[in-house]
Amino acid sequence: MSSSSVWVQIYYKGKYEQKGQPVEIEPIPKNVGALKAIVLPKLDPTELAEIFVYPPDTEPPFSDQTAIRGDKIVEELIDEFGNKNPPLSIGYDHPLIVVAPAPPQPAPFLVNCRTWSNENNHPGIYRLCANSYNDLNQQEDSDLEDFMQLGGNPVVLAWEQGSDGSPKELPGEIALPFSGSAASSLSTSTRGYIQKLFQAQLLERDNSKCVVSGKRFKQGSGTVEAAHIIPVASPLDVRHRAGLRGLYDTRNGMLLESRLHKAFDSYVWCMNEEGKFCLSDAKCHIAEIGKYGLSQWKGKTLNLRIGTDPDAPTKATLKARYDVFLAKVKEKKQKENKKSKASLTKKN
Repeated sequence: MSSSSVWVQIYYKGKYEQKGQPVEIEPIPKNVGALKAIVLPKLDPTELAEIFVYPPDTEPPFSDQTAIRGDKIVEELIDEFGNKNPPLSIGYDHPLIVVAPAPPQPAPFLVNCRTWSNENNHPGIYRLCANSYNDLNQQEDSDLEDFMQLGGNPVVLAWEQGSDGSPKELPGEIALPFSGSAASSLSTSTRGYIQKLFQAQLLERDNSKCVVSGKRFKQGSGTVEAAHIIPVASPLDVRHRAGLRGLYDTRNGMLLESRLHKAFDSYVWCMNEEGKFCLSDAKCHIAEIGKYGLSQWKGKTLNLRIGTDPDAPTKATLKARYDVFLAKVKEKKQKENKKSKASLTKKN
């Protein structure tokens, strides 16, 4: 078979998940959308279980030897995200699912990565926090890179899992451009989806309320937003001190009113490691403190449930942010003092 085509095999829902005949698609679809445009008109999506995309230069009948090794990928994921006992059978040479037909779904709270073992081809499901999947881009693993390239534009399947382990709805796809770089290199659309997942988790954890004022989130109003404690663009040393799984880790977020969010991002205020609201004493911030009415919360303990909720911000994360806040305020005050001295010298 020429590398200008790719083989696709479909699994249908049913007692034994019937496997359809492999179909050769030529030329190779450039992305998931192109693949779906070819495949979906030929079947009923409600009856579809999974789609396999096999590597180029392989031909049916497919054996365990035709696919990219998956054991190293899964072991590294388990290691990386701390899930020591996932309900997963690790195979050695098995096809990995890279696409599924699906309309966009409401943001799930977990990403489910499914692999297939070579023992009776039974599925195993590996669950990891949705806010951690940007870390997949940072895996130094050639197997993972090869896997990402199989289906054109690679995806991770995301769905809300039912009580029997099956998706409640058809999976929704999340694009993961593999570049080996950090989250800052993600496309705008991908970053937007990640932010939606991040916000969905914070809405559940924070009961849809700003952790400072208690103002309730209202869909589409923009008055309460998902804020990062450690900014996405932070240097690596700050991220490490914060002890985070990833910058979209739920523990790196909180719901804030838009005015509080803006002032927080500008280092006008911050919470210390105990969660108490602290204001900048730099002169340049006086106007903003008055404009946003921030003085009313000085000394208030934010509703972060530190130490009582595994998804809540940790003291290490709060301290890492507070240290940056103090350094920023100190820098502002030094500039103000320098400017003041220069002004006095000029007058004299």
